[in-house]
Amino acid sequence: AALDEERDISIGVTRGERKMAPLHLAAKFDAPTPLLLRLLEAAPHMAARKDGAGRFPAHYLAGSYATDHTAPALAALLEHHPPNEEWPLRDLLRLGACAEIYTLARLQAHPQEASEP
Repeated sequence: AALDEERDISIGVTRGERKMAPLHLAAKFDAPTPLLLRLLEAAPHMAARKDGAGRFPAHYLAGSYATDHTAPALAALLEHHPPNEEWPLRDLLRLGACAEIYTLARLQAHPQEASEP
């Protein structure tokens, strides 16, 4: 059953002012891919929601949180919420090969970003 769009953020955990929904928590704490995919199936809109820290679930599956088994879940999250102009280049680069087409499109549209620190 799908989760209610307004309720599902509140069933997560709050740490200070940072609210995290179950999908964000599962991504951050390296949950098994089948669990991540099930949470995404139950609440696909959460792939496009930022948590209290301003991160999408895909951010947690990339960068320092990435493991060998995260690629299928990351691909599924990006399918539900493809990166857009709102995503900084540094975030796209953290997503690695799964976001290659988005990174290249951004660099083509904004070539000056390639030389920024």
